[in-house]
Amino acid sequence: MTDLVPREFAFDVNADIGIVWDALTTAQGLATWYVEHATIESRVGGNLEVDWGIGSYAMGTFDIVEPPKRIRLVYGGPDVGTEEWVLHHEDGVTHVVLVHSLPVDDGETWDDRYADIVRGWLLFHSTLVWVATAVGKLGRRSEVRLGAISDGAWVRVLATLDLTVTPSPGSTIDIAGLPQGEVLVAVDEFSLLIGFEERATLLVDVEGSTLYTLSATYGKETENTTRLRGDLTAIAEQLCAAAGSGIQSGD
Repeated sequence: MTDLVPREFAFDVNADIGIVWDALTTAQGLATWYVEHATIESRVGGNLEVDWGIGSYAMGTFDIVEPPKRIRLVYGGPDVGTEEWVLHHEDGVTHVVLVHSLPVDDGETWDDRYADIVRGWLLFHSTLVWVATAVGKLGRRSEVRLGAISDGAWVRVLATLDLTVTPSPGSTIDIAGLPQGEVLVAVDEFSLLIGFEERATLLVDVEGSTLYTLSATYGKETENTTRLRGDLTAIAEQLCAAAGSGIQSGD
């Protein structure tokens, strides 16, 4: 028997509730921390369509929208899955709870069946927290690159960054030609999320047989941010080449 089982994710954002609500309910907001592109109608009966740089995907329909505190998305039907977001602001902190409900067979645990989703939410939520606190406003420009995975890929990815082991969250990282980075998320053999001052991020994530990378810059588009994004994308292409055989654009 398969039942819809909830899994709760909670995190805090040192920002006004309005910026967090906009991050969840506007196309620009979602494209700041979650996807490359989004089409969203944040009303009851409205739809959400997203694109992580590999093609558009219809996520579902909203059945609860209570600005700026609660919103729920239903995936294709009540037995497929739901995402319910609840926000509460107190003393300068917005407390966020996501209840993600998905089908789980008897004898399984949510985290075992959906380990990739657990890791994905860690990356996405950490990006949202970083943007809201370090940058302070929504909006980014990003480039996606994909590479094939072969045996020993993660070791070669690390070596390309002059690393021998996966760094710890909170540690600093020096990549030639880039500002000093801070490791925001690190999951051994799977994921790295690096923030560069208040200007850019580099996401590297193993997705099955594919290495997914996203290079992003934030704030006003200037000659310097354009150059920085280009430098990050060049690094991402090197990582994709190191991971396996070939590079392809996510566009």
